[in-house]
Amino acid sequence: VVWLAFGQERTAFEMLRSLAERLGEVLTDAEKRTLHWKDPSELRDEREATDKLRGLLRDKRCLLVLDDVWDERQVAPFKQLCPPTGSTLSLLLTTRLHDLGLMFGELQPLQPLVNDDAIRVLVSYSGKSAAALRADDDVNEIIRRCDGLPVMLRAVASMLRRRSSADVLQTLATSLRIGGSALMAVLGNVVLTPIVAYYLLIDYERVLTKAMRAVPARWRGTVGSFFTDVDHMLGQ
Repeated sequence: VVWLAFGQERTAFEMLRSLAERLGEVLTDAEKRTLHWKDPSELRDEREATDKLRGLLRDKRCLLVLDDVWDERQVAPFKQLCPPTGSTLSLLLTTRLHDLGLMFGELQPLQPLVNDDAIRVLVSYSGKSAAALRADDDVNEIIRRCDGLPVMLRAVASMLRRRSSADVLQTLATSLRIGGSALMAVLGNVVLTPIVAYYLLIDYERVLTKAMRAVPARWRGTVGSFFTDVDHMLGQ
């Protein structure tokens, strides 16, 4: 089994070279001589890498897990590694994009993890015992906020390895508040700015007259001239 983690940035060629490196670690010297083994760093492009890997994988039982794929171009060269019939190579693709999954085979949707499965993920990556995690109210709240998402649980588990559950929960709460504030700011700009601009255009003279009352008398000429220039420029 070979697990290749893509993400949005990794290219197909980069991961083909990574696969070649993994296979090179398990090949014997005799197999390398027979297959004319070539150092992965010397592979020049996708086509050469695909041709080389097809020979390396021939007659080998192997499961390739292409994890977190975002683009069909990341997967296409790996499909070429599988002959139409008699292949001993299987591909398992994970993606968040429904349409991309449909392009490459049968879909198996994954549901959010339930509490027991979430605990197992935290145990695997945090180094803490299941009993200790279950007894911690802060951990239960962390699991609830992660909403059963494995990626979030893995990230949180890494934090729990070095920090207390209360500290991690506080970090999550702060991140959610910042994200929510940013979203409200964007929505406010999208919704409120046109409304404010509309009423300023309608009541501009009245608003400007009231605003000028707050300006000291000796500055009103300069300030008034400035707003007149702005009004003329925006009106063009």
